[in-house]
Amino acid sequence: MLRHLHLWTSLVLCLPLVVLGVTGSILVFRDELGSLFEPPPRLIVQTGKPHTVTEIIDAVQARIDKEFTPVLYEAPNAPEQPATLRFVALAGAAKGPRIIDVLVDPVTLDFVTWRSTVPGFLRVIIRLHGNLLMGRAGRVYVGWLGLAMLALGISGLILWWPGRKRWRAAFLVKRGARGLRLHRDLHNAIGIWTFVVLMTVSFSGVYLVFPQTVGAGIKRLLPSRDNDSPAPIVRDEGAQRIDADRAIAIALSTTPHARLISIGLPMPPEQPYRVSLAHPGHGRDVPEVVALINSSGTLIELIDPRRFAPAQTVLAWQHAIHFGQGLGWVWRVLVCVSGLLPAIFAFTGLAMWLITRRAPRRTVPSLAG
Repeated sequence: MLRHLHLWTSLVLCLPLVVLGVTGSILVFRDELGSLFEPPPRLIVQTGKPHTVTEIIDAVQARIDKEFTPVLYEAPNAPEQPATLRFVALAGAAKGPRIIDVLVDPVTLDFVTWRSTVPGFLRVIIRLHGNLLMGRAGRVYVGWLGLAMLALGISGLILWWPGRKRWRAAFLVKRGARGLRLHRDLHNAIGIWTFVVLMTVSFSGVYLVFPQTVGAGIKRLLPSRDNDSPAPIVRDEGAQRIDADRAIAIALSTTPHARLISIGLPMPPEQPYRVSLAHPGHGRDVPEVVALINSSGTLIELIDPRRFAPAQTVLAWQHAIHFGQGLGWVWRVLVCVSGLLPAIFAFTGLAMWLITRRAPRRTVPSLAG
């Protein structure tokens, strides 16, 4: 019965699972593909003492259209690279807010602006992977397809499980195998060698669609904080508003030796600054330290991954894991390869099914043999 369920679930769902897998492999290199087809302008950065973040924001703000408001500052990745500012214009936008990005030299305050756009084919890939081009309803279907992939992986593992004397052969493709035996060995060997990666990526995808449900389950299985709700935002109407530099200084004082990644700038005055920091040795793709600081300079909340309980740590890594980020190039390649696995399994599985249907019943070897 399990073999029949595994077979017919695969036959019915193979096409959407292949689409999700292939598009996921492409999105692992989304940034590189976007830069290749829609490269941002170049800006030569000078060496010297950089200006402060507030000075950079004020200088750029004074030289662009007044309708644009700064909402995000991203620090340079390295001393020779520019900083990035994002501006948004809400007024008069019939089709939504207008966004421009600015590359700025922190030393000379020279800058170039461009409207960051995702190439057309990448937009289609993103929508295919996120909702199968079906809007919000499609996103739920994607989550259920992820659950189906998990079920296929677990049932496949049970069907693969060898006898005591067949462990070594179960991991390999028999030399000289052809026809049904070749496709079966390829199906089994590729499946067992990639099982952990495929299940990990599939689980993270399910979490991204159903974060509350999956998160609640993880918190029941692993030690978790008692209170996950953020601290209330405290407003001090009479206090003088701090600038971005002061907010960054407050955030850095909470996390020694950290470096600035970005700062989210409040659009309404009552919004807090959102300062993102990285611990030494951590890149941008690793879950970051986030400090929320209100306009009077009060630290509202500090979210530090090093202080997470195991459940929160697992949940914080799911986005990075799903898109091959934060764990080095080896994991990135493995995630890219995992997206091609549904196509490989569909091909070998379909080939086995067709061969068994064409062959006389008495000559078909057992798939468990």
